[in-house]
Amino acid sequence: MIQLSPSALGLQPRSEAQPDRSPQVRLTALTILARLGIQPAQGIQEVYTGTFTGFACRISEEEAVQLQRQPEVLLVEENRPFSLAQTLTSKGKSFTPSEQIIPWGVSFIKGPVRKSSRTAWILDTGIDQNHPDLNVDIARSRTFLPWYYYENGPDDQNGHGTHMAGIIGALNNGIGTVGVAAGTRVTSVKVLSRNGVGLLSTILKGMDYVLASASPGDVVNLSFSGRASDMFDLSVKALADAGIRVVIAAGNNAKDIAGISPARVEGANIFTVSAIDTRESFALFSNFGKGMDYAEPGVDIPSTYRDGTYAYLSGTSAAAPHLAGLLLLDDEISLAPIGFAHGDPDGDPDPILGGQ
Repeated sequence: MIQLSPSALGLQPRSEAQPDRSPQVRLTALTILARLGIQPAQGIQEVYTGTFTGFACRISEEEAVQLQRQPEVLLVEENRPFSLAQTLTSKGKSFTPSEQIIPWGVSFIKGPVRKSSRTAWILDTGIDQNHPDLNVDIARSRTFLPWYYYENGPDDQNGHGTHMAGIIGALNNGIGTVGVAAGTRVTSVKVLSRNGVGLLSTILKGMDYVLASASPGDVVNLSFSGRASDMFDLSVKALADAGIRVVIAAGNNAKDIAGISPARVEGANIFTVSAIDTRESFALFSNFGKGMDYAEPGVDIPSTYRDGTYAYLSGTSAAAPHLAGLLLLDDEISLAPIGFAHGDPDGDPDPILGGQ
């Protein structure tokens, strides 16, 4: 992953006259590589012109050091994997409720409430495009997984992304479960495979898509994590600077978020979320640390799942979309702390945000 300096390249801000700067960035990348005599395997794999300017290619560590010394290059980073922040509960396999369930987490934070006019963008394993309990924005849903994953389209072959979508916006329609912002439009931005893993290069393409497609006030849910990545953090900040709220799961390793991306990112419109149980106790699996914004329900959470079913999941993955649902409604309802997480390992109890 290589970040380039737009000013060094003479790039102007995107405009109607120049809506796509990809050809110029690709040409610049090839010019720099040719200057150094570098011939990357598989050529230029990806080009980025949204949350940052740059490209992805496969090169050696020695070649990466050479690139970092070039005046046009700001940052060179390994294309590392990121994975789901997920802990499965003991309640086992997927199911279909005999009657509608109002999840305890939704009730706890004073939901469900009416749908928002805003959109929730779910960067994850996809969303079940035909789930009867979801209002899926099929037209704008996308997949960014490379062809060799053999997962065509933005549908969900794992279940995790669909679960996140349901916590945010499952319909209040008498079946299944109900979301915090019931009926809100959810958009699948598929960047993780059926195994719950995705490369940084893929995730950043999804982030670029959201920047180009979302509106200020929309919310992005990121319920996955990995080792610290300056490139990922930069992309999160770019979305936030555009007025798009980014909600991030803290992770489930019971450790400090200081070395974890994107959980460590701080700033306006950026929210990292830890998990609590039904007694408001800090979940034993939840990460912690400076920069944590809120704690939300994240233990034994029922929600929509793949193939039109439902499932219980636990994790900060499930906590984050509770906050995402609240933020989608902050122009319609009052939000305020309704408690604090008991037993927070960092000694600074995370506030629990809820509706009023």
